[in-house]
Amino acid sequence: MIPEDYEPFPDDGEGVGDYPNLKPSSGDSRSGLVDWDIPEYKRNFGEPLRYNYEMTWETRFDDTSRMVVSDAEAWAFFIGIMSFFIGVHLIARQYPAFPPAAEEQLPYKEQGKVRKFYHFELEKEQ
Repeated sequence: MIPEDYEPFPDDGEGVGDYPNLKPSSGDSRSGLVDWDIPEYKRNFGEPLRYNYEMTWETRFDDTSRMVVSDAEAWAFFIGIMSFFIGVHLIARQYPAFPPAAEEQLPYKEQGKVRKFYHFELEKEQ
């Protein structure tokens, strides 16, 4: 950067200091096909950095690309989907569903009495 191109951030109390006022350029918006000096950060040696450079690496916030949907559309989708699921829940909770259960199957169940196949009395010797 030559001194004629240097323009610091305005002193608005944000505390940026005398960092150069550069255009936003995140790592995700830079081409991966360029032969960068530091390819993992997509930057060249001696390149001036923005004051929040560490926030705009390729794996972090991208402040230069256009979002697919606007914030209003994203909120509308969120509220619509949540309303649908809450509505289904409120309707379905009126009709509880339990797994089907059959009557307990015991061998030789006769008129409410169960025939036992064991006892604890001592047998008499003959």
